[in-house]
Amino acid sequence: MHAFQEKLETFKKLNTEVIGVSVDGIHTCALLDTGDVVCWGDGIIYSIIPPAGGFWAVDAGLTHACAITTADDTVVCVGACTEEGECLDFTT
Repeated sequence: MHAFQEKLETFKKLNTEVIGVSVDGIHTCALLDTGDVVCWGDGIIYSIIPPAGGFWAVDAGLTHACAITTADDTVVCVGACTEEGECLDFTT
């Protein structure tokens, strides 16, 4: 079974649905109907800590993942990002 299909089966067991997916580089991120974001790839699984209200969008970059909050459209990123919020992109 493909890794993504395995994750979908896991989400089904948790009684949640995937409402958005973003894939890039070596990882995949899923936006769940709970507002949570879960990412996996390259042997790791992580989540972006959701604020109150959760997220409404997610985007996976080669070295990072970003999500947009439901409450005020703030962008939250994890991964190879600077303190100024600029995330590294090795695709150029």
